[in-house]
Amino acid sequence: MKKTEIAQSIAAVSDRTVQRALYNLFEAITGDDPADGVKEGVFGSGLPFQSLVQTGIPVGLPSSGIITASGQLTLDTAFPTTYAGGIWLRFPPGAVSGDTTGGLYWCVMTSPTQGTVYAPRVDTSQGFVPYLGNINTSVNGSNSSYAQTTNVDIVIARFTLPANSMGPYGRMRFNTAFGSPSNTNQKVFGWAVGSSLLSLWSQTFTSATFSGGFPLEIRARGTNRLISSNWGHVVFHSSNPLSYQIIDLTIPQDIIAIARLTAATDYFVLEGFGAEVLYADR
Repeated sequence: MKKTEIAQSIAAVSDRTVQRALYNLFEAITGDDPADGVKEGVFGSGLPFQSLVQTGIPVGLPSSGIITASGQLTLDTAFPTTYAGGIWLRFPPGAVSGDTTGGLYWCVMTSPTQGTVYAPRVDTSQGFVPYLGNINTSVNGSNSSYAQTTNVDIVIARFTLPANSMGPYGRMRFNTAFGSPSNTNQKVFGWAVGSSLLSLWSQTFTSATFSGGFPLEIRARGTNRLISSNWGHVVFHSSNPLSYQIIDLTIPQDIIAIARLTAATDYFVLEGFGAEVLYADR
């Protein structure tokens, strides 16, 4: 078996402790690192690399508007583009008939303000990474104007960081692209962890119409602590921008994307994101 094949086989092992042991065993027997020169599945000096999620399907909070009885959507504020390929949109309670809690629905837009809303509603508490929805059945809208929720953190994506996947010295990194209207109203986007929504990173912004990239890095400090920062470019702050959290990394943890509007006439769209883990135990 070639060195590349061995590296890819080891990288496919889901248990990170076993995976690290296999790397060490290979090095001890052969004197070689199985990851040398391998770009798929591993990084650098053989530390296992795992892509947790990757998606380019948009999800977001639309402005206030109306959904007719046949599921036709009209928004008060136009998106910057026509999401003809579909977008997941979060509507408040009552916008769809019978929906008393509000939630995400798949929508296919025919213009920046109009489209069709389809069932079923997505439950983000069970995990949600945006995917291509179906257009089988349109919803029964309330046929009256709804007001988008404001000043509340709304969960728009959720995935799991596997137990022990970072190791005591590893890191997780994100890349995101998102957009909102350019005005003086505050909008908030961030990543959090666990049921208590401990903040890993958040950004409050006003005038930035679109933000591409926004790389975020989270580093383990042992198996029960994390530090996170926006690491994509150098920015000098008047206060500490880092986030320090006590998190048990030996058990699975939910990683959650949240968005918040302060004006119902605004919108927020998470255009896509990815998350990767680099394990390290030394």
